[in-house]
Amino acid sequence: MNRTIVYSFLLTGALLSGGCATKKYVRQTVDPVSGRVDQVAQQTNKQGETLDSTRKDLERDETELSATKERAMTADSRATDALTKADQAGQKADQNGRDLGDLRQSVANLDDYKQKGVVAVPFGFNKDTLTADAKRQLDQLFADKNSLKRYFVAVEGFTDRVGSADYNSSLSRRRC
Repeated sequence: MNRTIVYSFLLTGALLSGGCATKKYVRQTVDPVSGRVDQVAQQTNKQGETLDSTRKDLERDETELSATKERAMTADSRATDALTKADQAGQKADQNGRDLGDLRQSVANLDDYKQKGVVAVPFGFNKDTLTADAKRQLDQLFADKNSLKRYFVAVEGFTDRVGSADYNSSLSRRRC
């Protein structure tokens, strides 16, 4: 029995010392791995923060890009409107140039015209309306206009020297 007790103590001691050695071994093995896991966790947290920052930057850049696109579209629309107006102005200028050319041709041929008649119709003193007789004289001048190809009518209104220059100028304009 003594031997049994001694063996039991030895066995218990071996188990206890073996258990302590196992804890030490586990601690030596786990601690470096645990430290590495902590490093990886820190790197993951940093990468997460960097990713969040990058997402915010991306959202800001997308907003700015959208605003820039809108400004560019507005500028493009204005440029298109300006080109359209410039084309219209160019067309009007071309038409005016053609009209001016026609007018110059007519004026150049003005020397070819011959005077067919003259009628002087006097106005009453300080009046700007024609009398019935004066109207009849003008109607006779234009009675044979169908026999003429082209004709010009020159109307001139004059005043006498009685009165101020401003008043006479105004009266002359009303008579034309």
